[in-house]
Amino acid sequence: MLVRWAGPASLSLAAVAWVACSAAPATRRVPAVAALVFDDDLLHDLHPKPWLDSPSTSEQYFPIFVGASVRDLVLGRPTAPRPRLPLALRALGLAQARRIAETLPERDLELEVWPTQDWNGQPNWVFARWRRRGAATWTWLAQTRNWRPSWSQATGEKPVLPERVDPSQTPGREDLFSDFLASSDLYHQPRFGNCVYVRTSNGSITLAWPDPRDRESRAGELTRPGVFDAYCLNQPARFNDRPVAFVAAVDAGTLTWPAEIDWVPAPSERPPAAEIALQVSRWPPELAVRYEEDLRIADGEIEARAPMSGGTARFRNKGAFQPDHDLERMVDYLEERYRALSIETVRQRFTWRGIPQSNLIAIIQGTERGPPVVMADHIDAACEEDTFDQTRRRVTTHGADDNATATAALLAAATVLRDAHPRHDIWLVHLTGEEFPSDDLGARHFLSELMRARQDLRAVVIADFVGWHHPGTPRFQVSPTSVPGSERMAALALDAARKLAPELSAIYVARNRSRNSVFQTDLQEFEFYGIPGILFNEDMDYADPTSENPQNHQSTDVVANVDLPFAVTVAKVAIETTLRLAND
Repeated sequence: MLVRWAGPASLSLAAVAWVACSAAPATRRVPAVAALVFDDDLLHDLHPKPWLDSPSTSEQYFPIFVGASVRDLVLGRPTAPRPRLPLALRALGLAQARRIAETLPERDLELEVWPTQDWNGQPNWVFARWRRRGAATWTWLAQTRNWRPSWSQATGEKPVLPERVDPSQTPGREDLFSDFLASSDLYHQPRFGNCVYVRTSNGSITLAWPDPRDRESRAGELTRPGVFDAYCLNQPARFNDRPVAFVAAVDAGTLTWPAEIDWVPAPSERPPAAEIALQVSRWPPELAVRYEEDLRIADGEIEARAPMSGGTARFRNKGAFQPDHDLERMVDYLEERYRALSIETVRQRFTWRGIPQSNLIAIIQGTERGPPVVMADHIDAACEEDTFDQTRRRVTTHGADDNATATAALLAAATVLRDAHPRHDIWLVHLTGEEFPSDDLGARHFLSELMRARQDLRAVVIADFVGWHHPGTPRFQVSPTSVPGSERMAALALDAARKLAPELSAIYVARNRSRNSVFQTDLQEFEFYGIPGILFNEDMDYADPTSENPQNHQSTDVVANVDLPFAVTVAKVAIETTLRLAND
C-alpha cells in the first residue's frame, strides 16, 4: 500500500522492515531492508518459550505471536511463512508514526516498533526507539517527550511508548520493586518484569524483560544510585518461535509496508448463522434449586458439606494471594462432588508466593478419541474495593456474581452431561487465581502444563459473571476470541440461546469491539496460546463504567443481588453450547 501526505510537514515510513537493529552505520543513505531479526540487543535474552511457567499477566505481559501460534509450535504444525497483523494496525501505525516523527530532530530516521495488545484488549503498536537513518546507535523514545498532551490520550489511539523510571529514586524504586501488599493502591503490581534496564553511563542493556520472580534478588543491584535507567514497555512480539521487531524508515512522503506482511481483515460483525438441534435431551427438574444452593456454597454464604467424607467448610477467603485462603479446601470439596457423580478428576497442584494453589479438571469421557472441549470458571474472588477504600484492608468479596455463578454452572453441567455420551471429552475446569493480583495465574499454569504434555484442546467456553443484567430485557454477551473457529463457536451459542432462552437477548460482540471482554478474563490466555474460545458474560463495556454491575468487586456481591432465573438460563445456554462443541 502506498500512502502520501500533502504539505511541507509531510513525512513517510518508506518501509517497515524486519531488520537486525545492530546493523553497522552506513556512510551513505540506503533504504531499509526487510529481514527477520535474530540479533537485536533488545531480543537476545528473551525467554525462548514464554508459554512455559509464565508469570501473572500484570507481572509480565505476554508477547503477541504474529506467525504460528503457541499451540501450533508446541504441536509441531507448520510455521507461518509471513507475519500476520490485523488490518487496523496498518492505518493506526501510520498515524502514530507521523505524530512521533514530528517530535524528533531528524527528517530521515528509523523507528523500532512491534505490535502488542493494549489495556483495552485491542491491538496497538509499541514504539520503542529511534535513530538517524544509517546510524548505529538507538535512542529511547519516551511517552512524555514524544507524544504531545494535545494529541489523543485514549487507550488504543495513543501508542505504547517507553516510560523512563529511575530505579534508585522514589517513586521509581517502589514502582518497580515494591510488593503489592505494601502499596496504598489496591491494583499496584511491581513493574519489574515489564521493563528494560540500561546503564546510564553508556546506554548498554543489562537486563530486558526479566523474570518477575527474580525481582527481590535483582533489586539490590538495579537500585544503585546513578547506575541504571529502566524503560517500561510491553515486550516484543514473536514471529513463529523468535522474538521480532520492525524498523520503520521515515522518509519524504511515502509509506510502503513490506510485501511479507499478511494483513488480516477485521472479524465479521456477526458470524454466519448456525442451525442445529438441541443436544441436551433432559434438564433435571431440581436444577434451579441445586444451582442456588451451589451458588451460596461457592460464595461462602452457607456451609459446604462434602458428600463423601462429611467434612464441612465455608469458603470466605478466596484470594490466591492470601496465605490462609480457602481455595484449597474448596477444591477438596469440588473433588468430592465429582467423585460422588463417578466423574474422574485431575488436580493440578502448584505454589505461588509460597502459597499452595490448585486447578481442578473433571473429565466427562467422550465416545471418540481427540482433543477435549473445556468449560471453565474461576473459583477465586476479587478484593472488595469499597472495604479497601474505607479500611485499607484487602478482603475478598463473596463473589456471588464474579464468579460463583460460573462455578455453580459447572456443577450443573456435571449432572447434565455425565450421561450425555458426548462425541469428544468434556473437561470441566475450575481455575484459580484469575483476579488481581494473581491475574490469570491458574489459566497460565493450566496451559503451561498442557503445552508440556503436548495436549491439544478443541475449544474453550468460559463463563465469568453471568448473574446480573440492566433493567428491561435481560441481555448477556457472547464474545469470541480472535482465534479462527471462535466465530463459529459463537454462532452455535447464539443458536442455542434462541432455542433455549427466547426471553433473553444474546448479544454477539466481535473481537475488535471494546465491549468484547475477553481481555479481562482467563479466556485471554487461551487466545494468546491460539486456542479458539468464547466468553459468556453480562452485557457491559469496560470503557463505560456505568455499564457494569454496580456490585462488581464490592462487598455487596452477594446472592441477594444475583438474578437467579437469569443466571440459571445463561448457565443452561453455556452447557448446551459446550455439548454442541463436543459433538461437532
